Amino acid sequence: MKIIMNTIVGKNLELFRNVSGYQQNEVAKYLNVEQGIYTDYENGNNEMPYDLLVRVTELYGIALSSFFEKNPSDIENNLVCSFRIDEVGIEDIKEISHFKNVVRNYLKMCTY
Repeated sequence: MKIIMNTIVGKNLELFRNVSGYQQNEVAKYLNVEQGIYTDYENGNNEMPYDLLVRVTELYGIALSSFFEKNPSDIENNLVCSFRIDEVGIEDIKEISHFKNVVRNYLKMCTY
């Protein structure tokens, strides 16, 4: 069961990253892990620690449960703000992450 979950989470990590226009090395740098370790997470070879999953939710502006979705169309609908980016630095990524959190929180407030 754990291997299946790692595979699902890994595929979703890759999907979120691709839809958002990031490279593996950019996400790895944002998470402060080596690119090879991040690649293992995407490939389902290793389980991503909870604290890193939370940081990735902040980066993409998604709910934690999005990592466990099996249907790709449901996953893409969970992206609050996705847009393509080119040549972005780590500080830019942090600012984008913060902005997406603001938008996600605003949308939550609007639904109450």
